[in-house]
Amino acid sequence: MSIFWIIILILFAALGGAMVYLWVQKIKKEQDK
Repeated sequence: MSIFWIIILILFAALGGAMVYLWVQKIKKEQDK
């Protein structure tokens, strides 16, 4: 596997992790109401 693909996979993993994190924070805020 080339370095290029490894970097793309890491970027997608980071982006996915950020999306899940923000989604969880949004749900927690809605539950607090």
